[in-house]
Amino acid sequence: MRSSRTFVFFGPSGSGKGTQSKLLLGHLQKINPKVEVSRVSTGKMLREFMESGTYTALKVKDGLDEGKLLPAFAPIFMWVSFLNGSITDNTEHIILDGVARRSDEAPILDGALSFYGRSSADIIVINVSKGWATQRLGERG
Repeated sequence: MRSSRTFVFFGPSGSGKGTQSKLLLGHLQKINPKVEVSRVSTGKMLREFMESGTYTALKVKDGLDEGKLLPAFAPIFMWVSFLNGSITDNTEHIILDGVARRSDEAPILDGALSFYGRSSADIIVINVSKGWATQRLGERG
């Protein structure tokens, strides 16, 4: 196994990206506890951000409550902030969950991974039916 790896989870909301990325995190920590593992969940970060009460956070919350798609800068800001605070010397594993969900975000993620010397990411696509994902989201509340 390479000394550090980058894993990118793709899939619709409710597909289980978070569950699978947590399982991967546990596995990586078990097989080599000396290597740090950082995991970002864009959805979790957005939910935490909305609780900050800032003007931008309130606009994000209002947009999501109305079922609107966020402008691309919002999720990009979340995962760029994560990368800025998490990558130290590029020896850690990184798990990205819910990043680059739209085509205009993908080149930015690609550029960020290249900047950090992580252009050979492991891509994991979770493909579930829309009905199944919707049911899971309903169960979450």
